[in-house]
Amino acid sequence: MTGADGRTRTRAERGHRRWLATTVGRVEVSRIAYRAPAAANLHVADAVLSLPVQLYSRPLQRAVVHEVASGSLRAAAHGIERTTGHKIGTRQLMEVCVRAAADIDAFYTAAAHGAIDAGP
Repeated sequence: MTGADGRTRTRAERGHRRWLATTVGRVEVSRIAYRAPAAANLHVADAVLSLPVQLYSRPLQRAVVHEVASGSLRAAAHGIERTTGHKIGTRQLMEVCVRAAADIDAFYTAAAHGAIDAGP
């Protein structure tokens, strides 16, 4: 397996696990790690399943952004905890929102050129 870095991983190890916080609770994801000395592990299943690098699933991130956009960080934290059971700290709420906003300019540029539907 060759990664985006051009390095070939010749070993495959089953059973590598990570946690993922979703809107219905935390789940443990098991996947194969493709490995090579002095190279970062490749987890092909992460890309296939569209898993984010961070702990929070995309639907949970979307819920965070909507909660934060509609009020204070404290209210957003309470809203997320009430609807999902997750206690997410203020710093983590801010980090999710900053990552979500990172490509906002590219989104609206693409929408202006008709590449995507930006909605009403």
